[in-house]
Amino acid sequence: MAELGRNDICHCGSGAKYKRCCLESDMVRKLETSRLLFAKAILDESDDDDIQLRPFHDFFREVAENENRVVWTLGRKPESNEPFQLIEYYCADPVCDCNRVIVAVLDREDPGKGTIASIGYAFNRNDPDPGPYLDPLNPTTAKGREIYPFIANMLNTDSAYVGRLKRHYEMVKKEIKKNRKKILH
Repeated sequence: MAELGRNDICHCGSGAKYKRCCLESDMVRKLETSRLLFAKAILDESDDDDIQLRPFHDFFREVAENENRVVWTLGRKPESNEPFQLIEYYCADPVCDCNRVIVAVLDREDPGKGTIASIGYAFNRNDPDPGPYLDPLNPTTAKGREIYPFIANMLNTDSAYVGRLKRHYEMVKKEIKKNRKKILH
């Protein structure tokens, strides 16, 4: 189906403008489809290790250690508190080109709690669900909800950080494809 403009006649045959008829339901359906495809890559329970989200440091430990971001927020101070650690996860499916990252937030003052928030973000700003958004597939703690606006603002305004995430995505995809070629040959 061709993309309809907001003021075009709706595809359903009602005669109404698209914006007053099916636009919202079509957008919701498109968003759900996008999330389901991304979730399939995350949750695929097959034995194929290539279909999952994997942390960046699994591929490039030294780069991750040098370029990993930590943040002090919510009243924390570098001289007296541990930071929040941001851990990048990328889709490891060699044929997927979702152009997305999940930024997991770990509270280094209480690492036993694990990830306190997982924030989805698409590099393609025209993606049906570009984010940032709290990933509904992962639990979020109260502290995670508190820190989310700070991380979301960083993803929306810090072009150097987003550029680094995009570069890391491309590095991971290149590594996955290279390793897949070795296995196939």
